[in-house]
Amino acid sequence: MYFILQKSQNEKIDDNKTTQIIYTNNLNSYILCKNLIDDYIKNGLFESNIIEWSRQFCRSDKIFLDIGAHTGTYSISLYKNCKHVYSFEPQKMTYYALCGSVALSNCDNITCYNFGLGSDTQTGENILNIPSIDGGGSSICQLSNIIRQEKVDIKTLDSLNCLDIS
Repeated sequence: MYFILQKSQNEKIDDNKTTQIIYTNNLNSYILCKNLIDDYIKNGLFESNIIEWSRQFCRSDKIFLDIGAHTGTYSISLYKNCKHVYSFEPQKMTYYALCGSVALSNCDNITCYNFGLGSDTQTGENILNIPSIDGGGSSICQLSNIIRQEKVDIKTLDSLNCLDIS
């Protein structure tokens, strides 16, 4: 359905010397952080055993909530087993990777949201503490060794009356 065209930032738009084309061929496509490429090549998706274990709880007439979806490995791996998947990711760049993965995988029953979910006392704008390059392990709680921070919006699941969670 899609292909990815990559060009060098420094070359002219009509110069194709370094152009790369990547075909997605209707496969599940995961946009993942480059610093972990060796781990993905060696071991596959992180938490693949838990993703497979989770599959037993999915039903074609039920929804799946992926809270803290990161780049969507659970959402994309499980969407065919669910009526609908709602994916929540507060980090902006990670959310963009999630949306790109969903689009490239042609997942028509995944809806992505760019905010986090929390309790009534956590709602509103918060500072997200990010301890890793890939954004994993981030929290609005205090963490040691944070590498950056980002303002994020937090809502409660109950406030989202628009979700078809019946």
